Amino acid sequence: MKKNIVFVFLLFGSSIFFYSCSIWKNFTAYYNLFYNASLLYEEAENNLLRQKTDILAFEEPTPNNQIVQSLNKVIEKCSKILQFHNQSNFVDDALLLIGKSYYYQKSYLQAIRKFAELEAKYPNSNFIAESKLFSGKTKLQLEMFDEGLNDIAAAKEKAKLWRDYKTIDAAFVALISYSLKFNSQEESLKLIQNSLDSVYDKTTLAVLLFKKGSIEIKIQNFEKARESFSRAEKLSKDINFQFQCELQLAKINYMTNNYREAEGIIKEMLSKEKYKQYFDMLELELGKSYLEEKRIEEAKEQFIRVDTLYKNTKSASFAKFYLAQIYEKNESNLSTANNYYKSIINANIDENFKTIARQKNVYLNKYEKLKAESFKLRRDSLYLQNPEKFIEDSIKIAVENRKIDSVAKIIASQSQQQSQEQSQTIQRGRDRRGDSRTSSQTVQKTETGQGRKTLPQRPNISADSVNFLLTQNYFELANLFLLELNYPDSAYYYYNLILNSFKENSFTPYAKYSLAMCYSSIGDSNGYKKVLTEIYEKYPQSDPGIAAAQELKKKPYEKPKDPAEEKYANAEKLTNEKNYGKAVEAFWKIYNDHKSSPLAPKALYAAGWISENKLLDMKKAAAAYDTLNRVYPSSEYSREIMIKIGNYRKAELEQKNKQDTIKTVNEKKLDIGKDLKIDADTENLDQNLFNDAKSKADSLRNKESRSRNR
Repeated sequence: MKKNIVFVFLLFGSSIFFYSCSIWKNFTAYYNLFYNASLLYEEAENNLLRQKTDILAFEEPTPNNQIVQSLNKVIEKCSKILQFHNQSNFVDDALLLIGKSYYYQKSYLQAIRKFAELEAKYPNSNFIAESKLFSGKTKLQLEMFDEGLNDIAAAKEKAKLWRDYKTIDAAFVALISYSLKFNSQEESLKLIQNSLDSVYDKTTLAVLLFKKGSIEIKIQNFEKARESFSRAEKLSKDINFQFQCELQLAKINYMTNNYREAEGIIKEMLSKEKYKQYFDMLELELGKSYLEEKRIEEAKEQFIRVDTLYKNTKSASFAKFYLAQIYEKNESNLSTANNYYKSIINANIDENFKTIARQKNVYLNKYEKLKAESFKLRRDSLYLQNPEKFIEDSIKIAVENRKIDSVAKIIASQSQQQSQEQSQTIQRGRDRRGDSRTSSQTVQKTETGQGRKTLPQRPNISADSVNFLLTQNYFELANLFLLELNYPDSAYYYYNLILNSFKENSFTPYAKYSLAMCYSSIGDSNGYKKVLTEIYEKYPQSDPGIAAAQELKKKPYEKPKDPAEEKYANAEKLTNEKNYGKAVEAFWKIYNDHKSSPLAPKALYAAGWISENKLLDMKKAAAAYDTLNRVYPSSEYSREIMIKIGNYRKAELEQKNKQDTIKTVNEKKLDIGKDLKIDADTENLDQNLFNDAKSKADSLRNKESRSRNR
């Protein structure tokens, strides 16, 4: 009996001992490893999810170095549990944490292995649903779409059995994120709608409703969108989220032309203290509402207000963008618009707005350059037609500049006097204090001559050349308006100006063709066909003529062979053989024999270029260039040599002036020599007369003296 009692006692004691050991193992594993690992993981996950501003984004954010190090520590500590505490109750927890850590580090293959190990070794674990969910999300990132979607669906079903509401919501979010990335808006909208009754977390439900409303705006189902945002706003307690919902409601109103309702919502939001941090955005939206309603002046004033009150904010940058749009499109003040576009290129604003601003800045810089050039060319044309106007403008500007300089001198004198008086006052104060230090001389910079105008320059090219350059300038302006800035009315004005104000040149068929495009852009098919027919009949050989034939579905002009082509090829061969003298003769012969050939101006240009650059004979080069400019003023080659001709004529004039000066100086020297000779002769004659008179006077005095002595 005693033996049985002892046996039972020993058996009971050993059971308690082994059970205590098991508890101790779990206790050690938890507090030494898993507890610390779970804290590190939770902190890392929270930091990572804070970077993910949209929970419905498919891509996970890239972890920074600090997060990566924390996740590595989690993996290290959990691996020790698997190695040294594989009999504890935290092994499945450890496997899940390792897999999730690999997932957030984007080590997807390693993550999948850990999730598979957990499901294989611990099929009854409480973490199977979450493991399946992350396994599915990992496979989606690896583009294993079918397997990934199946895993997420399985996770959702297991989570329902366990009433794991957090995993159920996360599964819906994962499926919707995938659909938003890869499926149509309609499919995504249907999936969101079906999930609304199954999602438990109010915050998640509010986010899904907000996304639903955003899609409904895109497909212009505005009433449904209004319902979605209203419901989302009531579910969330987050002030930022509530603000975004109310803002979308205001936008829906001005999208549906309910401008007064939109304005009312925005003004009501401005009255709420909780939205104070968003007042800049609300003021901006108010301006956008005015702009949508075509209340341009009010919109302009509102955007200026935002730019003034909320400087250096994103809203101020957007306000500048909309101001640029108003000045460009509504007021045609392209210079001011360009200044605003320029100011937001490097500002705090969305990249697509910056892209538009950069493009507009390039186009408007080109516009300002062309406008400045056209002003100078028009002035040159005026001076060539009316030389007296050049003199009149020069005198007028010179007088104005002299007045400006006089005022600047008076201001500078007054500034200097004030500076001296201040220095004396300071020095007297130092003397009274007994300060022996000498005051440093104050130098005040005075900007003088501000507002001076540059004196006009007399044109050094012919009137034909000026008109050709002006035609080219107007053509580029018209193309800029038509193709880049999308102002067909301005383009139409300049194309007509080319056709009506200048004699026909190489730009004429191109201007006519572009004019036809203007008619097409405004839907005038009759004007379009009429101009194309005129081009086809009058300029069949030109590129616009060939294009017009294609547009009219007519047979294009077949260009006959130019007899000058073979001669031009032989002249080029002589050039390649460095027989430059013969080549120049050959190019001149092409011009003399085939003046109507398109190769004639090219041949003259080649003759001039070889003479200038290979033979170093500027006289021959100038003869070729001058002939080219005189006979073919509208040729593309004439444009390239205008400056050369101007420089050569200038040098020739300077040389002539120099020779005339030398000749004049020599003539004056000759005249001076003659004058000096005459003066010398006169001086000699005067000296002889003086000597004779003196001799006679001395003789008379001697006679008188002798008489007195007697």
